Amino acid sequence: METNYKTMANRVRKAWTTEDIKKLEISLDRLYNAGIFTPNEYMRIDNLIMRKLYQIECINYKKG
Repeated sequence: METNYKTMANRVRKAWTTEDIKKLEISLDRLYNAGIFTPNEYMRIDNLIMRKLYQIECINYKKG
């Protein structure tokens, strides 16, 4: 059984567009506000999201 943290981390890894990232950010905020994630888990997932967004933007920059 996967934890909520692992499930969200996998969703971040599978994101391919900035739209995917925006949806993840909204979902993360909602889950955190509902008490699903601890502050530490929130911070770690947010870091994953920021790194993934950077990767996506670098790829898009090289294409354009």
